[in-house]
Amino acid sequence: MTDPTPQIELRVYPEFSEVRTRAQSNGQTLQVTFPQGVWEYVVPSSLGLLDLPYSALTHAEAPSWLTDLEGQRVGVRLDTLAPLQEATLVRAADLLVQDENGFYRVREDQLVFRQPPRERTQHAAHDVVFLLKEAGEGTLTYLTRGLQWQPRYTLETVQGSNHGKLTALADVTNQTEQAHVPDRLELIAGDVQMDLEEPVRQRVHDGGARGDWMAAGAAAPRMEAIAELEELAGLYRYEVSNPPPLSARATVSVAFLPDAELEVEREARLETAFSYLGSQRGNFGRGYMLTATQNLPGGKMTIREDGRIVGQHEFHETPAGHPIRFTLGRDPDMTFTRTLRQIGIERNPEGQGKVRRVSHEVIFAVKNNKTRPMSFTIRERHYDRVVVLKGADRDLDNIAVLTAYLQPGESAELSYTVTVDR
Repeated sequence: MTDPTPQIELRVYPEFSEVRTRAQSNGQTLQVTFPQGVWEYVVPSSLGLLDLPYSALTHAEAPSWLTDLEGQRVGVRLDTLAPLQEATLVRAADLLVQDENGFYRVREDQLVFRQPPRERTQHAAHDVVFLLKEAGEGTLTYLTRGLQWQPRYTLETVQGSNHGKLTALADVTNQTEQAHVPDRLELIAGDVQMDLEEPVRQRVHDGGARGDWMAAGAAAPRMEAIAELEELAGLYRYEVSNPPPLSARATVSVAFLPDAELEVEREARLETAFSYLGSQRGNFGRGYMLTATQNLPGGKMTIREDGRIVGQHEFHETPAGHPIRFTLGRDPDMTFTRTLRQIGIERNPEGQGKVRRVSHEVIFAVKNNKTRPMSFTIRERHYDRVVVLKGADRDLDNIAVLTAYLQPGESAELSYTVTVDR
């Protein structure tokens, strides 16, 4: 048995969303009204109908919210001290009224109503009308910039342990004035390049009505009901079963991946650039490395040790099996002194003794002042043309890499030599 077609389906991307909602018409037209607080985020060229053929589509500013009162008697109070008088609302568009003395215009705040009028909007809503080829049922679809999501991670670990628990939450933000109650919610991560149109008018965030053309009411979400879907064109997809309602102008956080146990490697890390200064002193950074056990969309990760926040790192999209390396600030207990010594000069015999190449020895004296053993890595980047590099590993980015392991209170001296073109 196949799943029933959802009444409202949201496909949420990092910068926009696709909204798909069931629509039905018994005649030759289908009209949908968007409140202004929803329409200002809609991409008009994305409006369409699926499984319900149509021959034309128009969208235009909807009539004033006072149109229903045209021809009716309303109260008018021209100022706070003036007596209340009655008049007929002739035109809602420019608030033209008529009494026994003639026609005149009023302001909206000068009107007094016999019965509560329907809910007003700060700005005019928009009507979208499809001219159908035949009556029937289909799916209204459109893109909106008002629904977005971003991942948020927390790594919980214990000092001295090589394991940690990674929790992944999706912050789904609804910037519009329309509450969404989806039957299906799919989160999509990856590089999706879209030429989204600019808003048709400046966004306004005060007042406004909640549109009633979408369903209302939803069961409480089961946050554990999540599933990673198959990769699609290089995108990661996640489905949140029994999704929560997305209130207007609100952010809802849902789990989009199950908690994962990761191996966590700690080390002192020094990232520096080759310098011709004779002597330098400083501290290492608090370095971490963990390996993703599943595809991780890029986002911010908060790291906690023993329940305390020790830092935050923002990383790019990472496939399963790839390491994530980062540094969380200065480590006062891991110190170094860097010394540079020139050990050779090679001159060009055909260039009147001009220096052709220079060789240097780079020496790092490192001390572990901690009460526990620590490994450390030094990565020194070279921007000059390196001819020879000895005593250190050399990666593809022309970086000299030195690594070692120190017991508590232990010191070590590491060095390498480099010859560069001048």
